[in-house]
Parts: sequence; structure tokens; C-alpha cells
Amino acid sequence: MFIKCLCLVTAGFALVMSRASAITTVIVPTDQPTIQGAVNAAGEGGTVIINSDATFDETVTVTHSLTIHGGVGFRPTIRASGMCGTASCALFFNPNSAAPQMLAVSDLRLHPNSGLSANTEVVRVLNRGTGEASMILSNFSIQNPETTSGFLAFNIRRFSCTSGLNTVSVQSGSINIVGSDENAAGRGGFVMNEGGSLFVSDVDVIMSRVSGDAFNIANTPDCGQIIFGLYDSDITVASPTTGVADLGKIIRGVTATLERNRFNMASIGEGGAGGFLIGGGTGQTYSASITLNRNRFFASGPDRGIPVLVLPSSNGSVMLQATNNVLHGVHTGFRLGQNLNNPAGSVVATVANNTVDGCVFDAISIHSAEGSTVTVTAANNLLTHNEGWGISVASEPGGSLTVTSDYNGFFANAAGNVQAPLSVGPHDVVDDPIYVDYPDDDFRLGLGSSMINAGDNALVSTASDFLGAMRVQGGTVDIGAFEGGFPVSGATNTPSATPTPSATATRTPTRTATHTRTPTPSPTLTYTLTATPTCTATPSFTQTFTPTPTNTPSPTFTYTLTATPTRTATPSFTQTSTATPTFTPSPTFTCTLTVTPTPTPTAAILRSGDLNCDAVVSAADLPALVKLLPSGQPGSCGGDLTGDGAVDEKDIGVLIDEIYSDATQTLSSSARLR
Repeated sequence: MFIKCLCLVTAGFALVMSRASAITTVIVPTDQPTIQGAVNAAGEGGTVIINSDATFDETVTVTHSLTIHGGVGFRPTIRASGMCGTASCALFFNPNSAAPQMLAVSDLRLHPNSGLSANTEVVRVLNRGTGEASMILSNFSIQNPETTSGFLAFNIRRFSCTSGLNTVSVQSGSINIVGSDENAAGRGGFVMNEGGSLFVSDVDVIMSRVSGDAFNIANTPDCGQIIFGLYDSDITVASPTTGVADLGKIIRGVTATLERNRFNMASIGEGGAGGFLIGGGTGQTYSASITLNRNRFFASGPDRGIPVLVLPSSNGSVMLQATNNVLHGVHTGFRLGQNLNNPAGSVVATVANNTVDGCVFDAISIHSAEGSTVTVTAANNLLTHNEGWGISVASEPGGSLTVTSDYNGFFANAAGNVQAPLSVGPHDVVDDPIYVDYPDDDFRLGLGSSMINAGDNALVSTASDFLGAMRVQGGTVDIGAFEGGFPVSGATNTPSATPTPSATATRTPTRTATHTRTPTPSPTLTYTLTATPTCTATPSFTQTFTPTPTNTPSPTFTYTLTATPTRTATPSFTQTSTATPTFTPSPTFTCTLTVTPTPTPTAAILRSGDLNCDAVVSAADLPALVKLLPSGQPGSCGGDLTGDGAVDEKDIGVLIDEIYSDATQTLSSSARLR
């Protein structure tokens, strides 16, 4: 996985550079009293080592390839003292070159200085040249201990959409943003608004009492796709009392992968704490692809947000793959599709093997607004103790909604398990899941749970569950985010008639199913549909079944909802079916899944790290590897460094190892095929 021992990165980078050219190593404070002086003295490809624990009041500007790191046993601090453009910042990477440039920084503390500017940043990347700019920041901390003002930790920019792309990797560190400005919009963790790549791994982010986003990945139209990866990180947003703090925005042309993260949304007073807004970009043509795997989302406070909110605007499209996630105590688990009366684009979503518990409203909410096409496959999900529906649907005239739902588990959902016209599927399980320790939010399945071996193997797309255990055990996948049965150590899910007061066995009031749902306002049409051949007439609704001549037991029902904008006093109903009243239709799946085939590894697949074909593995190969990620295919000189037949984020970690390894050698032409 793309997590590396980052204390080796900067030293290794210096070794690579030493082989390419004679470099200069400058020691602070022995050779130069300031870090900026050392940067200037080191020159292209040089190294700056800071043998001091002091705080340096500087704004360090770097325009060329360089390595900066704290010396062994030292942890220096850079505190912003000047401006980088219109904002104050501590570290400014500002290359202006036709050649690729790379900055590697590690073992530092970085602090803002709020007294310099109302627009306060800590790290700014601004590529002015046509060459690509790569930056690695590792083993670091960013915080504002001296002030109570919020700030922006990372601002990653290009001078224009014709400038070179940025590739930024932030690893093994912490960001602590605490502020007193209730409406400091734009302040937060990361902002990246032009094409390029951002990878964040093993980073703790705490954003408290500041309005803004932990991640604002909002691509500028026609400025290239953004590739965003977030792995193994712990992200907490605690809203101000009157403002809103969100996990972030992933909107317009973004390809994002979020894996093994922990997301905490804490609401304070009237302020709100929200999740990820996916889509956006009113009136603009864009395509976004989002993968969520093995993440945990939870919330607290009076104004809880929706962790996964997919709202494509007209002309936009979003593909979502959500597997093995745990969501509990949030507003609504998955919200798919634009609000009614709001023209929208298209959504294709597969939501499988997730556990959603204790939502204030629905576990999965699906909407089809005018002009939209929404196609959702929901299977193997465990939806429990939600104050709304397990799965709710809404459609308006001019929208197309197709939902395939089966093999899900339901228990104790206050409004009901599925909202009409959906009905409980033939393979759905309605029963107590027997959680291992429900009061302590341990949602593993207890031994004897009816959810074990009750899912659909056809919807399994990962080799492991939420905890990393082998995904299919016992021949059939389990329902929910966890695979396998475990001894039950906590209170049962169903309370007794006279429960005994206990600090651990009592559900918190926020999960008590007492919420009164507000009726859907006009002009929303309510459809009633049963799965039997005898149907009740419903206004302007078309049900289409396509049975086969053979009676197949236990089918999966797929409903296609097509609402028309004209409502008349005389209800009309069209049913097309060649089945008899005793005939069970065979399943018809209408969900469109786009699967990129993975090539079979062969001896012909290049596994070299020399991606730019210059016979040496160096920092210049990293941007070339990033370019291969969207296609997943190796280039003419390599790319599949892991040998798994595909080029993905794991290969980036291997390449970094090659770049910074003492064993890096000049490659012969025969060494490129290993």
C-alpha cells in the first residue's frame, strides 16, 4: 500500500540526485544561519539539513529541485514571516521551468502567522512553468499553537491551465487547525482546484471551530482531471457554533479513492458538520468517479451531516462504488441523486456490503430529479436501527430511476425497511443481526447471526472486509461490512421489556427511533407496487417485467420507475407481463456497471521504474507514473512495479522505494524487463 517509512525519503532523494550530478549539501546553522540562505546556497538538486530545534521565522521559497529535512535527532520549526503572493505562508514551492522539478521535505514543524494576512496559509504550491512539479512532505506537523485563528494548510495551484501539472504526496503527519473565526470560509486542510494529483496517507487532520472543508478538491472546468487518493488517515471536523465544517467537496472532474479512513463529524450548537459533497458544477459537463472502501463515518451533536452526498448537476455524471464501509449515528447514510425540482445529471452507483446503523433519517436515500438518470444497485448491505427507512426512493416527472435491491439485511428501521414502490427482495433478511457489542458500536456479526452466508457473491468486488479479513468465508459472502461470526460480548440488540440501567447497554438518545418523518410535499408522486401479478392502479406509472418461460425460484426484482409530467384525474397503469398469476419472473438487472478489465500479468508486462525511458530511476519518473493511473496500463518503459497486472496507487509506493533506495542503479536496456 502507498504508505512508506518516510524518514528514508529525503535522504534517498539526495542519493538519487548525487548520482545524476554533483550536488551541494548545506547545513543550518553551521554553513548558513537561515533556511532560505541554505536553500539559495544549495542550488539545483541540493540538500538542506537543519541541525537545530529552533523556530525559524521565515517564509522559505523554493523554485528548483531540492531536499530539505531536519537533522538526525532534531525537529526544527518554520513559522511564516512573509507573503507568498496574496497570502502569508511558511513554505512556498514556486517552480518556473520547462523541466520537471521536485521538492522533498521531512522532519519539520510548520506554523502559520495569523498576524500577517487575513488570508493565512502554511504550504503553497504554485507551478508557473510548463514542466511538472512534484512535492513530497513527510514526517511533519502543521498547527497554530500561538494563535486562535484558522488557516489553510495546503493550497495547491497552477498559474494557468497550460502550466505543468502538480503531483503532491503528503505522508505520515498531523494537521491541527483550531480557530475562532466562525465564518472563515475557505480555511481548512487541502485546496486543489486545477488538474493534477494529490495523495494523502497516514495523516491525522483535526479542524475545529472553523468554517471550511478538510478537503476541497473542486476541479476548474477544462483544466484537466484531478486524481485524489486518501488512505489510512483520521479526519475530524468539529463545526463552529454558527458556521459549517465539512469533510470536503469532490466535485467536477475528479477521480477519487478513499480507503481505510476514519471520519468524525462533530456538530457544535447550531453549527453543522457535514460529509463529502460529490458532484457539483452547475451547468458544466464533467465526469467524476469515486471509490469508497473500508471507511468508517460517524457523527455527534445536534446538526449531523450526510457523509456521502452525491448531487450531480445537469450535464454532469458521477460513478460511485461503495463497499465495506461502516456508517453510524449520521443524518443519512448514502444520499444518491439530486433534490427534487432541481434538474440533474446522471448517477451510476453500486452500494454493497456496507453497514449503516442509527441514522437520524434513512440509511440509503435515492432521488431522481427532472432530467436525471439514476441507476443504483444495493446488495449485501446491513441497515439497522435507522429512524427513517432502510432504503427510500423518490422520483419526479422527467426523471429516470432504476433500483436493483436484494440480499440486504434489515432490522428495527422506524419508518420501514423499504419505501414503496420497492418491496423487500426475495433474498433479503429481516432479523436481528446479533452485533458483537452493539452499545459499544462493534458491528461485527455474532455467532448464529442470520446475516452470515446470506449475501450475493456476484456483488463481491474486494478480497477483504472492513477489517481486512478474507471477504468470502464459508462459500457465501456475509451481509454487511464484516465477514465471519464472532462471540457476542455486549448487550443484545433488542432491549428487554424492563431494561436494567447500564452505562454500556443503553442506546444514546440520538439513536432512539422517535423522529417523525415529514410527508413528501407535492408534486412528488407516491407509487404503490406489489410483487404479485395482480397490481393496484397507480397514477402514471409503468412497471415492466420481462419473465422467461422457465419458472426460476427466488428471483431478484428490478424496478424501473418512469414518471411522466402529466397527472390526470383518471389514473392510468401499464403492465407488460407474459406471466401467469402463479409465474415467478426471472431476474432482470438493468444497472450498468463499468468494469475496467485487469490485464493478466505476463512476462511481457514491463515492471521497470524507468518510466521516462532515460535509463535511470529518478524523481522525474514519478509524474510519468501518475499519468498512467487513469488507464491502469503500463507505459512503453514500465509502470507495473508490483507485478499485479495493473498500474495503480500501490505502484507509486514501489517507485518511491526505487527512487530513494541505495540500490538505485543506472539501468541497462535488458534490465527494463524484469
